[in-house]
Amino acid sequence: MSSPWSTAKFTADSEDAAKARKYVRHAVIISWIYALGGALIVSKSSGKLALFPVAGAAIVTVYMVWLYRDAINTGVSENGSAMRKVDSGNGDS
Repeated sequence: MSSPWSTAKFTADSEDAAKARKYVRHAVIISWIYALGGALIVSKSSGKLALFPVAGAAIVTVYMVWLYRDAINTGVSENGSAMRKVDSGNGDS
């Protein structure tokens, strides 16, 4: 996903929402792999438990999930109703 704005703009139904959630899961998993890998590298080189990469990943994960969940919900509610108007012949086009 390129941004929460584009997610909100182009998510129109439950199928789009499911796809967007899948991409959020992928981003979370990959970021945690990097964070845990970084923590492991720092811990091995310094001999101390490195919590900063893990804490940073936790903060970013919470914010990203909240941000994209809001974008998905906004897209489904706003774009879904617009799509229903077009499908029923009540759209402006």
